Amino acid sequence: MARIGYLSLLLLTLASSAAGQNVLTGSNDNYRTGANLAETILNPLTVKPGAFGRIFSLSVDGQIYAQPLYQQGVAIANNGGTHNVVFVATMHNSVYAFDADAPATPLWTVNLGLSVATSKYKSIQGPYTDITVENGILGTPVIDPATGTLYVVAATLTGSTYAYKLHALDTGSGAEKFGAPVTISPKVPGLGDNSSNGVVAFTASQQLQRPALLLSKGIVYAAFGSHGDEAPYHGWIVAYSSVNLASPLAVFNTSPNGTAGAIWQAGRGLPADPAGNVYAVTGNGDSDFSSSFGDSVVKLNSTTLSVADWFAPFNFAILDASDEDLGSCGPILIPGTNYMVAGGKQGMLYLLNTANMGHTAPNDTEIVQSLNTQGNSIFNMALWNRTDGPLLYLHLANSPVTGWKLTGSQFSTTPAAQSMNGFDVAFQGMALSANGTQPGSGILWVTGATTWPLPAPGVLHATAWPRSGTAP
Repeated sequence: MARIGYLSLLLLTLASSAAGQNVLTGSNDNYRTGANLAETILNPLTVKPGAFGRIFSLSVDGQIYAQPLYQQGVAIANNGGTHNVVFVATMHNSVYAFDADAPATPLWTVNLGLSVATSKYKSIQGPYTDITVENGILGTPVIDPATGTLYVVAATLTGSTYAYKLHALDTGSGAEKFGAPVTISPKVPGLGDNSSNGVVAFTASQQLQRPALLLSKGIVYAAFGSHGDEAPYHGWIVAYSSVNLASPLAVFNTSPNGTAGAIWQAGRGLPADPAGNVYAVTGNGDSDFSSSFGDSVVKLNSTTLSVADWFAPFNFAILDASDEDLGSCGPILIPGTNYMVAGGKQGMLYLLNTANMGHTAPNDTEIVQSLNTQGNSIFNMALWNRTDGPLLYLHLANSPVTGWKLTGSQFSTTPAAQSMNGFDVAFQGMALSANGTQPGSGILWVTGATTWPLPAPGVLHATAWPRSGTAP
């Protein structure tokens, strides 16, 4: 039996005719900034007791790990009109389409197959409690508004057969499209962990589809890490044509001649730049920087997924040995620049030039900047790309939420702003809303657990930025 979950939508009780902004992918955009810069209603003056809060909740059939998505003006089959829709995916492998303006029963719902009880995975029954009951739809789906398609990956178990399946659902009905579903089962040449006769095959029971899906230039990308570092596993990225899912266009394995190198990024999606290049950050694993890229940032060709460039911290071997994954957080591309920022469990921030990522050198002197945040465990970030310079927001374990200002090619060495209170748990979701770059309009939204270990009750914080302090 699945654990029952709830979708709670937090809306202003103020009347407004302002149109919302579509949220079609994880962290709002393919740069993965987590920012909505078209927010004209929510601000530090309106998000307060009596004017903002939960106005309804809806039950669903499982826990919600994937970020809900939102699209305006969806034509719903057999419903006589268009609706603004919130799409919700659960760990029980169900997808729901709810009317965001008149929430009641779903406009449609589909189930994508039997989920996998976590008792079926060895590692999750060990010290890891962040995933409980079942694994189903874990990574955030992605929507193509041009074709009205929602792409989603579901973990299934049929008899003794584990499988990850890529689905392409019509946003108006939930019906499958483009030859979906397809079973994700790539293979690459290699002599690494779990290889046979010179081939490394994808083993669904050992992998976890945690990062948000990416849709870029007509290609859908799904990335995979491990179940709690339970060997054998590798990091994988599989690319499909968005209109023909019959077979993968390209496959990338992070360690075909080695082991590990998971791509998990705490659920953050792979970013893509305007040219279509795809970026990923890997976790602990073998690193020879020829075929194996553990604890690295890699830049991949959009159509072949070949490595075009890479960066690894000078102490990558120490990170691997001490379980200090660089890949604990997905990277952010800074719009309008060639810069990318990445950070991991060690608490170091790395500012990279995507046109020349520098590979590796003593003390990281080959990159634009490395910055010690004086904390540890970076699992999430958000970016407000302001005209007076980008502000990057972080939450580290046992620390306040901090904002770091980028001026030219350098981040400030001390926080430009920070919240008055800290949170014990670093596994926080993070998003930013603002009215463009208007001062006083920014709110950092932080969601997550209240205590450790997991599972634990969740909480939503609204913090006013860039000024210090926590909004009421």
